[in-house]
Amino acid sequence: LVAASLLAVAALAFATVVVRYPFLYDHLLNAEGGLPRRVQAFLTRWAAPGALEASLWALIGVLALPTLVRLALRRPVAGAAVLAGALG
Repeated sequence: LVAASLLAVAALAFATVVVRYPFLYDHLLNAEGGLPRRVQAFLTRWAAPGALEASLWALIGVLALPTLVRLALRRPVAGAAVLAGALG
């Protein structure tokens, strides 16, 4: 479960960066017979960078939620401080 969660976050983060800044990853996108380039072209055509970024932060929030709830139940002051810091 942890490995799948980390893989999902990494994939969303990479997709967000590759769509927003494709020129940074030209050497990676041209590897493996151009498959990453085709995936990047598909993502650029169909996915908005803002939507990918929002999805990434939503996934991080959902994955962190059980830990934050446990913290709030065990140490309410620390939980409130973390929540205040996360919300800005």
